Amino acid sequence: MVGLEPSCTAVFRSDAPELFPGDRDVRRLRDQTVTLAELLTEHSPGYEPPHVPERSAKALAQVHCHQHAVLDWQADRTLLHRAGVDAEQLDSGCCGLAGNFGFEPGHLEVSEACAERVLLPRLRDEPAETVVLADGFSCRTQIHELDSGGHEAVHLAELLASALPGSPGSAYGVAPGARPSPPSRKAKALALAGTGMAALAAAGTTARFLRNKR
Repeated sequence: MVGLEPSCTAVFRSDAPELFPGDRDVRRLRDQTVTLAELLTEHSPGYEPPHVPERSAKALAQVHCHQHAVLDWQADRTLLHRAGVDAEQLDSGCCGLAGNFGFEPGHLEVSEACAERVLLPRLRDEPAETVVLADGFSCRTQIHELDSGGHEAVHLAELLASALPGSPGSAYGVAPGARPSPPSRKAKALALAGTGMAALAAAGTTARFLRNKR
């Protein structure tokens, strides 16, 4: 199981085993769940990442809270180094969005204050060619919604894909026009809420399944 979204990956690596410590299937899933960087550095003998062009060789990384807490970022650092990227992990803590927290009434000031502590001022000081890495959907959304000096964050997979032969990648690791127009703030809030409801439903289904097994 390869996880691209840190919060979802952490469910299988940490939350599920804590909820069902005696279930062998859950423990097996935990042991077989890896991040993309772990897959490519620890489970892909002989793999060498594509060399990122010099124009995209400096990156700032906003590491997702779940990755800080559960997954670690060392494999990402190693992979980026092999790809020729000088990546700095920002000492910024939470981006402030935290799932749908920043979209909820009364939370905006706190959300923006978290982002303004380190993340946003640092991005505004960076030149346009600096790549901003953020594997977390919340982190990328926060960077897009607030004043990041025009920077848009990309996923590690997008940066690596931009360096593949024949890729029309730009200095941000994504080809201009490759992404659709961003949805409205209301649409994003509804999507985040829907994702949360789907996760709760999935957890309930899993719990019922495991109880029936026993």
